[in-house]
Amino acid sequence: MNKARILSAALVAAMVSTAAVVAVSAEEEAAAAPLNKSELDGHSVGLVGSFNNWSDAGKIKDIVMNDDDHDYIWEGKIEIDNVTEDMIQELYYDKTPSGKKGITFKVRLDNSWASSWGQYEPDADRTFNSQTNCFIENPEIGKPLTISVKFDANRPSDEAVAAAKELDVEIEETDYGKYYPVIYEVVKSEEKKEESKTEESKKEETPASTPAVEEKKEETPATGDATSAAALVGVVLASLGAAVVMTKKSRE
Repeated sequence: MNKARILSAALVAAMVSTAAVVAVSAEEEAAAAPLNKSELDGHSVGLVGSFNNWSDAGKIKDIVMNDDDHDYIWEGKIEIDNVTEDMIQELYYDKTPSGKKGITFKVRLDNSWASSWGQYEPDADRTFNSQTNCFIENPEIGKPLTISVKFDANRPSDEAVAAAKELDVEIEETDYGKYYPVIYEVVKSEEKKEESKTEESKKEETPASTPAVEEKKEETPATGDATSAAALVGVVLASLGAAVVMTKKSRE
């Protein structure tokens, strides 16, 4: 009787333990499910990486990426004023060291590792929760660095499409979330200057004041002076004439 009870209790405990493990696994799987683009609404999309010490265990917020026109393409920039030694990390391809070193980063949702995207991994066939970071190799220590990043939730990555073609299959739109690409490039200093000029030109310029047109005053002809001069000449001539007459009379 006691043995039966012990066996029964052990069986119940085993069943409870198995159920708990199944529940945890299901919860983890649900948390790790890639999201379709409509499910991204309401989530923040951000950049995290070696440039900010991988958020320092949540103490530093991710760089926010924006989708202002709501086309499901988020854009952001990693702007580093001064690249330091501690920002340089070795790149791992799915936990295998590559020997390459540089700035590493990923895109993720809500400052959490539940949903993130990195480089496409052929063996795991994914970018979602990829164990391979995005990577800028050998940046100059002590120099500024700007990385322009896009996260496109409208399509799978080019590498995933190429891998599917080799297997003669197509990626269904409902599976795009497993393959969203992270597209990035270093912004050159010349491009940064051009962007700065563009931003300045967008600012509203105060129109220059129209110079006052100096009206040309109508000049009154100097007839008064001419008339006065003529009258004076007349008076002088008349006086001379009178003097001549008087001189003649006196001689007679």
